[in-house]
Amino acid sequence: MLKGISSRVKSMSAKLSNEDLELVKAYMLGAINDFCKNNKNEAFSIRIMFGEDNADWGKTPMQKIYDYHINNGKSHDEARKIAGQDAGHLLKKILNDDDRTFEFVGKDSSNKYKLER
Repeated sequence: MLKGISSRVKSMSAKLSNEDLELVKAYMLGAINDFCKNNKNEAFSIRIMFGEDNADWGKTPMQKIYDYHINNGKSHDEARKIAGQDAGHLLKKILNDDDRTFEFVGKDSSNKYKLER
């Protein structure tokens, strides 16, 4: 559940199969769980979790999001930007659907969240 921000979630522009979407969601949820366990009381965003040093999505299920945009004629830079936005929308959906409470705590290049303890 999300607290402190609208729970309205935008859809991803990438059209993935249900199987690929579930793999991406499971991968992202695993990363969220790991981050919250190992970084208690720290905020995270899509950039922190899956950008910067973690921006190479190759060999992860998230690569399907980037590949979708490349296969639909986007340049590398456009595909990276749109894939990042799609990942941000999916992150918000995952947090909103979770039984735990995550609170919105601000913005960096995207929304930042923290697990409420």
